[in-house]
Amino acid sequence: MVIETCNAGGIGSIGAARMQPADIRKAYQNITSKTNGPFAINLFIPPAPQNTLSECSETRQQVQSVMSVVAENLKDTNTRPAQIPPIPDYNEQVETVLELKPAILSWTFGIPSIDVIRRAKKSGIKLIGTATSVPEAVALINAGVDAITIQGSEAGGHRGSFLTPDNYTIDNNTTGLLSLLTTVRQVVPSNVPLIAAGGIVDKRSADAAFICGSSAVQCGTALLVSNESTLIPKVHKDLLLAPYRLRERHTDGHIALDEIIDAYKPTGITRAYTGKPARGIYTEFMKLMRDKVGNDTLPWTVQDKLTMPVVKQAVAAERWQYMSLWAGQSYGACEPGAVRDIICRIVDDVKVCRDNH
Repeated sequence: MVIETCNAGGIGSIGAARMQPADIRKAYQNITSKTNGPFAINLFIPPAPQNTLSECSETRQQVQSVMSVVAENLKDTNTRPAQIPPIPDYNEQVETVLELKPAILSWTFGIPSIDVIRRAKKSGIKLIGTATSVPEAVALINAGVDAITIQGSEAGGHRGSFLTPDNYTIDNNTTGLLSLLTTVRQVVPSNVPLIAAGGIVDKRSADAAFICGSSAVQCGTALLVSNESTLIPKVHKDLLLAPYRLRERHTDGHIALDEIIDAYKPTGITRAYTGKPARGIYTEFMKLMRDKVGNDTLPWTVQDKLTMPVVKQAVAAERWQYMSLWAGQSYGACEPGAVRDIICRIVDDVKVCRDNH
C-alpha cells in the first residue's frame, strides 16, 4: 500500500510502531526497490513511567474479569488466545531509522529527544509530529519539526495526544479537524505546513481542510478499504464498506431505516483495547470494558498485554464484536478501489472543486 501510494504521487508511511528493527529494514528495502517516491517511517514515542503494577492491581483484576467473559464467549469458535510478539525497543527502532535515512521520520504520542531531532536533521530527514491541540502544535514547532499532522477528533485509530493525560483526553482533548486547523493556523508560522488528518475521504472533506489552512491531507480509513490493504481482516473491511454496499443496492435512494442503522454503525473513542484513546466502531468489547472497568483502564502497554491475546483470538474467530475496529467518523463515505484510484479520486475532485470556486 505504501508503494502504490508513492507511485500515485502521494507520500506513503510505514506504520513501524510495532515492528522490530529487522522488519523495519526489510520493509524499507522492499519499498525503495519498487518506488522512487518519498515516504515516511512512523514511530510511537514510548510512555513515561506511570502507576506501578501494585497501584493498578484492582483495575488489573477488573480488566482480567472482562477478558474471562470474552474468552468464555469465544469458547465455541475452536480458537485460542493469540501469542503477542514482544514490544520493540524504541531506541533500537530509532537507530535503525536514522541509519536508513528515509525522506521523513514521523511520530505520535510525543516528541523525540533533542539528540534524535538533531541527528535526523543532520542526515537530511524531514520531521513530522502529530498534534491534537494548539499547545501540542506549538510544542512541536518549538522542537523544530518541518511539518505538523493536525489530527482532528474524527480520525480513526489512536489519538496522538501527548500533553493531556490519557484518562482526560476523551473528555478534554477531542477538537474536530476544521476547528483545530483554524486555530492552529492562527498561532503557527505560515511557512510551516499543516497536514490535515481525520475524516478525509472525498473532495468535500479534503477541500474543507485546505480552506481551513492545511497544506496537505492525510487519509487513513479511506485507504484501509483499498484493494491493496492487508492491514485489517476481511470482516473489518466489510464493516467499513457496509454503507457503500447498502447505497449500491439502493441506487434510487429509498433505504429502510433499519438497514441504515445496521450499516452505519456508530464509532466511539475508547481506552478499552490498549489504554490509549482510540476511535473505532462501537463493539460489545467496548461496552463490557465501560460497564466493568469504566475510565480507569491500565496504562498503555500494560492494558495492551492483557487484552490483545483475546482481541486477536476474536479476529481468528471472525467475531467482530470483540475486535478492535479502528475507523474514522466518516467511514460511511468510503469507497472501495485501488490505492491509486482512491487517491486520484480525492485529488482530482479537489482540483475540480477548487476550479469551480
